Amino acid sequence: SMRGLALVAALAAGLGWTGVPAFADEPVSLTLPQARIIAHQALADGNPRVTVTLAHGLLQADPKDVNTLLLLAQGLEAQGRHRDGRRAAAKAFQVAHAKPDRFFAAQVAARNAYAGGQFGLAQYWLRRSLGPAPTDRLHDQAVADFKRVRAANPWNTRLIMTVQPSDNVNSGTENPYLIVDGLPFYGTHSASAMALSGTVLRVEAATRYRLSQDDRSATHLVGQISTRRVDLSSDAEAAAPTVSGEDLSDTLVEIGLTHQRLASAGPQPTGVWGGSVVIGQVWSGGDLAYDYAKLGISRTVPIGPATQLRLQASHEWREDAISAFPNSVHLQLRSDLTTQLDGGRSLAFGVVLDHADSDRGNVTATHRAAFVSYGFGDITGPVDLRLTVGARNSDFPSYFIGPFTVPDGRQDDAVFAALDVTLTEIGYAGFVPRISLIAQRTTSNISRFETRSTALSIGIESKF
Repeated sequence: SMRGLALVAALAAGLGWTGVPAFADEPVSLTLPQARIIAHQALADGNPRVTVTLAHGLLQADPKDVNTLLLLAQGLEAQGRHRDGRRAAAKAFQVAHAKPDRFFAAQVAARNAYAGGQFGLAQYWLRRSLGPAPTDRLHDQAVADFKRVRAANPWNTRLIMTVQPSDNVNSGTENPYLIVDGLPFYGTHSASAMALSGTVLRVEAATRYRLSQDDRSATHLVGQISTRRVDLSSDAEAAAPTVSGEDLSDTLVEIGLTHQRLASAGPQPTGVWGGSVVIGQVWSGGDLAYDYAKLGISRTVPIGPATQLRLQASHEWREDAISAFPNSVHLQLRSDLTTQLDGGRSLAFGVVLDHADSDRGNVTATHRAAFVSYGFGDITGPVDLRLTVGARNSDFPSYFIGPFTVPDGRQDDAVFAALDVTLTEIGYAGFVPRISLIAQRTTSNISRFETRSTALSIGIESKF
């Protein structure tokens, strides 16, 4: 038989609600369905305290009743008790099985988190609501809400993780002989200089905090931690027993400030100016490799309604941790032109110029690279395809191998290609898998730097 709920009518009257007849000395006995109806009516009438009181009583009868938990969450929300409301909605999401219930629970949790100023939790719960969204319209609305909350959130964090099996994790050569153009001798490469196979795990966490913002500019505190961890295959360990995955691993830590400002206050957009200053450290093989400080400037210029040009320049100072001549200066200039085509297609061109200058041997160099990237758009249906091809040239005007100077320095020429496949219809909470096939071939006048590599990268990225 259905359990009864005792409601003290005087309490209801004291809460300012007269939906239940009040008899000062007589409790009113309600069935559970009656209590639910009254709790809903109290919420609709603007008396959430009655709703919360009744919901707590109902949960004594069934602590996992989804409808009651949602009712409690909405009552707490109406009272301004957003932390408790979020927790009640989270519990409803945990025990719910039907998609509409899970969607509504996640939405209520997101609302409470947002109202309580917990923007990160609001984004989390909006993502959780995407999977059980019962209609495409509600799914799209949740995505739009997520973007609005992200814009309001002073914190913005991005996490990227990829697993990359590769036949050359150490940029090793396939030529067992050390041959240098212009020198009359040759030798053999050590096992560690040969191409070694294995798996690379890359993890990058980048975050920024909005310090100030107005209609024309924004300033952020930024930070980044990225790491590359290498696990050698058993064949590589056997071929090079003195080399470990830790020897080939590295980590970067960075913190700084960025500032963006509209280029013009007029009604027509003329692009954005950007500036940055960052400091950081790079660790390699478990030891500190170098410290650095970098200044950057950028300019984004719209060229027509669907095309954008971005120009960037940076000046970086490095101090090597162990070298007798530790200081080096690195200048980079970069230009990217992107255009959106019909059918969701896109085309991008990029040119990069790097120059390093140092008193330390084998560091002074000029690197030039160019690439073109094409996104296939809607023609591939539920799979996004992007093909990138490019070339790179490196020129070291002075290069040493031991005590010997290489005539005319070192010159490397590389070609590379990458096919990125994003499975847009397979994912969770707005995150989808991305698979990349990457190939590179480098020729050089020094055989140590003649390399070939093929890697398959598997990662996860956000759709929005």
